[in-house]
Amino acid sequence: MPADAFTAMVGVLHRDPNLSVAAVYTAPGGVATPVRVVRANLDTDTSGSGSPVAQSIAVFEVLKAALPGPPVKNATLAVGGEMLRVYQFGQDELRLCWRLFCQ
Repeated sequence: MPADAFTAMVGVLHRDPNLSVAAVYTAPGGVATPVRVVRANLDTDTSGSGSPVAQSIAVFEVLKAALPGPPVKNATLAVGGEMLRVYQFGQDELRLCWRLFCQ
């Protein structure tokens, strides 16, 4: 499948109301930008004292084209009445989306 087909497919998924939700991304000192995000919760093992403890991490994917520039740490993401802080970010495998790690 050509790269442009993947780009089109990812765009369709991010517009699908069954898979994505409306959100507002705001960089520190920046303008609020309405976006659609796909949420994925990652479970991490935070054991250290011998007993495993699972911690859920909120990860949101947003199309790169939807943001005015690369994401920044300490930006906020308002999703469904919840205000989250971006503490880390990265790209998806195809480099079409930003993954925003929030708390």
